Amino acid sequence: MSKQGKLVLPVTEGRREIEEGKHIGTLIEITPKDIVSGGKTIPYMDLVFTIEDEEDGVNKYVYEEDGEPQLMTLKIGCSQTVSRSSKLGGLLVSLGFQLKAGENFDLDQLLGLKVSYLTSNVEKTYNGESRVFCEILPSTIKKL
Repeated sequence: MSKQGKLVLPVTEGRREIEEGKHIGTLIEITPKDIVSGGKTIPYMDLVFTIEDEEDGVNKYVYEEDGEPQLMTLKIGCSQTVSRSSKLGGLLVSLGFQLKAGENFDLDQLLGLKVSYLTSNVEKTYNGESRVFCEILPSTIKKL
């Protein structure tokens, strides 16, 4: 704070814009949550992937937070339904997992999985403002 009690903050570079195209990453987190749609609560989750692309031997998607380097991440949201016709089920099948009706699937098997994926920049309205977001195209996720 300055002498007048005003808040003075440093200006940082911020996060680098993520280029459209193929990326390498690791699934590092699965976060369960509920969403409400049409008055119904739906068990949902986010699958969080790092972006580990290198340029001249250095990860080009690293930013600084609280003085510490952090890997940029992207996430995919999906329902917690596991079937061949669900978004999550399709992803599991594309990663080489066998799905059998009546059996349980342990999502912890996915943590640490190294993958490649394609991204696309999509324009969306967020809090009344038009912004461009980078999204993983779920059908392109492949196990490395």
